[in-house]
Amino acid sequence: MSILFRVILFVAILVFDQNASASTVKTPEGRSVSDLHDFGEASSSQITTMNTYTDNWIRDHELNAVRIAPSSATYNCHYYAWVKSEQGGSDWMDWPELYEFIDDEEYSNDDLPSYIDATELTASHSHYTTKDHSVRKIQNSYPTASIGGRDYVAKWGNWGLVQHQKNHDPYHDKDNLGHDFRKLKTTHSGTLSSYDKTWIGNGGITHNITSDVTVASGKNITIQGDVTLTRSSTSVDLKFSPGSGSIIVEDESTFSVTGSAGNLFKMISSDATPARDDWSGIVVEAGGNLGLNYCEISDAEIGVEAEGADEVIITNSEIHHNEEHGISMQLYSGDVVDITGNKIHDNVWMGILSISSLGSVNIAYNQIYDNTIGGVYVQNIYTTILNNTITGNGYGIGGNCLDTGDYYFKVINNIVCDNNLGSLNNWGIRQYSGSRNFSISYNNVYDHDGLEYYGCSAGTGDIALNPDFQSAGTNDYRLDYDSPCIDEGDPDSQYDDPDDSNSDMGALYYYVLPPGTPTYIWGRNNPILSWSASPSSDIDEYEVWKKKNLGSWSLYATTSLLTYTDLNEFRWFSPNSKDKAYYKILAVDLGGRKSDYSGERVITVNGSVSKPIAPNNEIVVEEYYLRNNYPNPFNPSTSLSFGLPEMSRVNLQVYNVRGELVHDLTDAGMSSGTHTIVFNGADYAGGIYFYKIMCTSLETGSTFSEVKRMLLVK
Repeated sequence: MSILFRVILFVAILVFDQNASASTVKTPEGRSVSDLHDFGEASSSQITTMNTYTDNWIRDHELNAVRIAPSSATYNCHYYAWVKSEQGGSDWMDWPELYEFIDDEEYSNDDLPSYIDATELTASHSHYTTKDHSVRKIQNSYPTASIGGRDYVAKWGNWGLVQHQKNHDPYHDKDNLGHDFRKLKTTHSGTLSSYDKTWIGNGGITHNITSDVTVASGKNITIQGDVTLTRSSTSVDLKFSPGSGSIIVEDESTFSVTGSAGNLFKMISSDATPARDDWSGIVVEAGGNLGLNYCEISDAEIGVEAEGADEVIITNSEIHHNEEHGISMQLYSGDVVDITGNKIHDNVWMGILSISSLGSVNIAYNQIYDNTIGGVYVQNIYTTILNNTITGNGYGIGGNCLDTGDYYFKVINNIVCDNNLGSLNNWGIRQYSGSRNFSISYNNVYDHDGLEYYGCSAGTGDIALNPDFQSAGTNDYRLDYDSPCIDEGDPDSQYDDPDDSNSDMGALYYYVLPPGTPTYIWGRNNPILSWSASPSSDIDEYEVWKKKNLGSWSLYATTSLLTYTDLNEFRWFSPNSKDKAYYKILAVDLGGRKSDYSGERVITVNGSVSKPIAPNNEIVVEEYYLRNNYPNPFNPSTSLSFGLPEMSRVNLQVYNVRGELVHDLTDAGMSSGTHTIVFNGADYAGGIYFYKIMCTSLETGSTFSEVKRMLLVK
């Protein structure tokens, strides 16, 4: 320890040794314990100083420790050693016993010694040592009264009470400990006790919740260090009792949470009928960091609030039904915020709010809708608002750039339409006075009761047309085939859609899904191809592409049907033919846009006429196929059947309408024949889903893939 640190500790101990009137000694939770001693009070300024020194010492020395109670004049280290802790006793160590090993029956409530070198099983009684100044176990109904015990607690004088991990006692030089302390708790489940919690992560620690965790009313979870939160299954959530506090991410700390597509990691109210302010949300303090991916935050006062956070990255998440804003931030110089691919909706005030900020804000590919006051408002120096769909809010986009020079405020490729919720504002895009370097280009700004542009004007490439969503009434903001927003975004290649076409406007780019891989049967002498329809709507026709043997692919035929007979190929009676015909299909929508190709089908022409017979006299599967699910529509389960002509590796997956993987049904080797797998949609929202099969023969290496559509009704 530093000399200054030791001097302050010594002063603290002297303060507590001064005589004063008797008072009630309490545990940090406020429970009274028989007071057999008198001690003096420390001043409020001394207590504040001690709190600061304790916290700084822990942080500067990267200790896995957390101050669980502040510096206090109601108890000190001597009185806090509760030697019969496990029995709930009230005997407290006096000064002469502070540096003694407790090894007799008087202080050992199970007749076992508690030597410093004992095992954790036998070293379970409260005592100080000359080496670590730690209490082995304190009984204070933590985490619950029935379990009892707070493991490895350290205190010195009236300094803050600290819980710590192996070799991390802040009141002793950590390099000279050598004692086997237990780790702090990193696995959580059930309803947490009625105390504020601190999850530590110095050096990077994973905390895991094994069942739904519920935070008690009025209590916070504080993130200290680098904490990654995981869950043991996709059905596990982090819940907050009505009246709960926040998840607080401290300075120089990072909180990282990742769910999965179709199974968002939820941080929500525990109430069956939640209110919008049942808890306070995630608060990122100055210098803190937050990373959310595939998460859901709802029922809070503010979903995510960050002031001076070093970095906030929120992707593929849903933030909704909060009392004020979905996301609120105030950035300092150098701070970075990236909000990409989210749904932010039904918040009472703003979807996204950033005021008086001096950082970098990127808001891209989000669906921001039905927020009462407005969609996006940003005051900042570096701002990009790119490819968002902003609709149904009180207003669309507002803000300004706070300085000149290389600073900027860019609004590009957005759909901003029908922001007429309530009777205030109702504008599309507003540039506030005093703004600098404010640029608008390639947006669709349409149908506002107020002004389309307020304090600014339409930019290069801007249009004002109905975006033609597939179903705005059900919040399906995918574009229809004839939307004027398709390919009308900024032509700069850096903004191109994932299919390498020119950028569409809005959050969800338009593309035509491919049809299924063709199968075939023999007619009298010719192969009859068939395939499943493209899951996309408004398909005009299908192109049949063909090549023969080692030749080149070429467009062979077009049809509006899901079948085609090739009259130029024949099944002859010679079994020795080696001719091969290859086929693949693509879909063309009513606007002339084409899908990717389906999987390929190869047919041996002029081949054998006979069909192999299985031992049970049933005709074996000759070709890969994927049948339509049954029933369809369904709730909650449906059967997916497919056939394998050979032993194959089978991967069967379910996707949502955004092309995100929802569930892996199987990825395993299977024998030839017919197979059926049941998909249970009980945990998923109603709507359209796609199921895709990918097969690889374990005998010949041939492949097969196909996609079909199904409807879950709830």
